[in-house]
Amino acid sequence: MQTTKQKNAIQLLTVLFMVLYTLSITPPWCLAKNGPGYELYKKANAWSGSIDTRPKAVGLIDKAIALEPKNAEYFMLKAKLLADSEEAEEALPIIDKALTLVPDSRLAWQTKGKILMDMRDYNGDENCGNQALKLQPDFVDASTGLEYAPGRTSGR
Repeated sequence: MQTTKQKNAIQLLTVLFMVLYTLSITPPWCLAKNGPGYELYKKANAWSGSIDTRPKAVGLIDKAIALEPKNAEYFMLKAKLLADSEEAEEALPIIDKALTLVPDSRLAWQTKGKILMDMRDYNGDENCGNQALKLQPDFVDASTGLEYAPGRTSGR
């Protein structure tokens, strides 16, 4: 059995690996961590988990986007916030904007797939999952999602 210190170390390494992987496939100008909107982004991200603070988080991320309109990470967060608020149709053009900035982002394709699944577009969801797997073949969430997606069209 793992100790709390071991679990924390594993979690920290996992987050570090995810950050390094994201930076390796995404142009740095799309994920600037020191731009004028970054503090707003961090606050919006912190408030994204609660249904009560989500509208304020959307307002903050809108301000961050206005300051840095080429930061794909901001668009990804806004799309996720909208999708989590059951506003999938509003989220779709937002995630598409992120994908125009970072077309090789596995996270953006995964987010778009979730949005399409919420809209009951299972073919679109499957296509996004396949794109995420093409970008990162060992990406378990995408392959599991494809395997269990309702209405899936492939024979997997």
